[in-house]
Amino acid sequence: MNLPALSPVEIKSLTAETLDGLWRDAEQLGVIEVDSDYKGTTYTVTIRFERRSGTSIRAKGSDSSIHVAMHKAILEAMEMGAGVEQ
Repeated sequence: MNLPALSPVEIKSLTAETLDGLWRDAEQLGVIEVDSDYKGTTYTVTIRFERRSGTSIRAKGSDSSIHVAMHKAILEAMEMGAGVEQ
């Protein structure tokens, strides 16, 4: 599955997306972990999911905006097969 890369147009549209909505989308893909650096300037979102075989996969997204970091992690998880029956 090829998903489009983030572009400035898509990032602008994220301001209308609520963090709650992004969280729900990510939660459907796996377990969510959110972290930030000690300055609070970069957020890292990890979505952890398992394949039917038991292999655990972690998809990550990082950005200074929690919304964009979450969006990147969702796209990465989907590219890696999260949400698809294997």
